[in-house]
Amino acid sequence: MDKLLTILTLGIIQFFIVPQGYCRVITQWGRFVRIVKPGMGYCWSLWGLFQKPAALVPIMEQIRDYSEEMVYTKDGVEVTIDTVVYFTVFDPFKALFEVQNYDQAIQASIQSILRNECGKLTTRELFSGRSGLTTTLQEQLTEVASPWGITVRLVEIKRLEVQHKT
Repeated sequence: MDKLLTILTLGIIQFFIVPQGYCRVITQWGRFVRIVKPGMGYCWSLWGLFQKPAALVPIMEQIRDYSEEMVYTKDGVEVTIDTVVYFTVFDPFKALFEVQNYDQAIQASIQSILRNECGKLTTRELFSGRSGLTTTLQEQLTEVASPWGITVRLVEIKRLEVQHKT
């Protein structure tokens, strides 16, 4: 349907569909023009020479299960931590244009915050204060990600495991 409408307008207007849970950014010669919400969208195209529908950005809550991270506690014990982060993109413009890849940036930030926070705690404190650690992780990650147009709703620690040396 959208391609038929584009052909009927002789390519002057390009029509497209934005699925529910996403938005689409429109650019003109590489510059931001506007954001199109879910439903039927259009842009002044002239067969792709003028405006272009750029990336689809998911605006629904996203869940990222990041791979295990090896950290050292204050007392020098190696611990493996698995984390899950729940976040939402609230500003697609910032998510696309303020950071190169927001998914990689969140992963790098969670790794850095984990290393810093776990390095302040002994192994006993880490295991007994797990809920405090998740709260700290969420607060710090929210502070880091908000300039990118991202709200962090929840950070969960799936698994904590002491690595035994053989």
